[in-house]
Amino acid sequence: MLYANQTYNALYHRSDPPKRPFVLTRAYYAGTQRFAAMWTGDNLGTWEHMAVGVKMVLSNGLAGMVFAGSDVGGFFGNPDSEMLVRWYGVGIFSPFFRAHAHIDTKRREPYLLDEPYKSMIKDMLKLRYAMLPIWYNAFRESSVTGVPILRPQYVMFPEDEQGFEIDDQFYLGSSGLLCKPVTERGATSASLYLSDAQVYYDYFSYAAYRPSPSQNTGRTVTVPAAVHQIPLLIRGGSILSTRERPRRSSPLMKHDPFTLRVALDVDGNAQGELYLDDGEGFRYQHGELVWRGFPRHHDASGPSTADARAGD
Repeated sequence: MLYANQTYNALYHRSDPPKRPFVLTRAYYAGTQRFAAMWTGDNLGTWEHMAVGVKMVLSNGLAGMVFAGSDVGGFFGNPDSEMLVRWYGVGIFSPFFRAHAHIDTKRREPYLLDEPYKSMIKDMLKLRYAMLPIWYNAFRESSVTGVPILRPQYVMFPEDEQGFEIDDQFYLGSSGLLCKPVTERGATSASLYLSDAQVYYDYFSYAAYRPSPSQNTGRTVTVPAAVHQIPLLIRGGSILSTRERPRRSSPLMKHDPFTLRVALDVDGNAQGELYLDDGEGFRYQHGELVWRGFPRHHDASGPSTADARAGD
């Protein structure tokens, strides 16, 4: 922790006005989350290490180290095209996302792959960039509350004992997004466990998975999960903010418009929020930020929407 602490403070004091330092570590102690992100170390390019990386990121988040991720593709070894695509599907839903490999491994940059795998990874990277507003909301919320960015089933629904052993699917902050990355070769579908009697929608096709009228306990739904697909659902009652214009880097998205995805719950209601600041400095501590809520209510007279201002 002392190394990360001193590095963070050195970077902080070398800029005027101060900018947010980025420090990356794989050796840490309690409290390091205040100064650094972490990765899970030198993993292998195997399906087993891909799967265990998801569990490690979830467990580190519960311990307070929320800005975490594992090396996409594995540090050692040479993953084949299918494995690499699946690993990017894991990576884009990790708080810390990067591809990293030993110097003696084969080149594996996405643009070196043959089609259709190259386009599959390209689409995944575009999805990560489009979802940056959702990630920023989740990071901000975690920094204030301490609740993990990636939330296992039992964090979201602690009263549901059936979800206690599930460690391969997770919610992204309080956005309502539920993801289950595929970590098995040859999979064409995936089963997701849903604790509540709420409607869920496929993020890409908008297919609705509605509970039966008599269903008040957990249920399992099966969704398509071919190599180019990521099992990703939106919980009913959520409003998601994304930026859909493809850019070469996130700073170029600064003035781009937002797209709102409204996923109505079983009662026809939904809500979401959007947090923004300059993304570089500490002026948000002095109120230079935007924090807006998006409630959508349905009553007997018909649907209504409102833009509630929740911050300056």
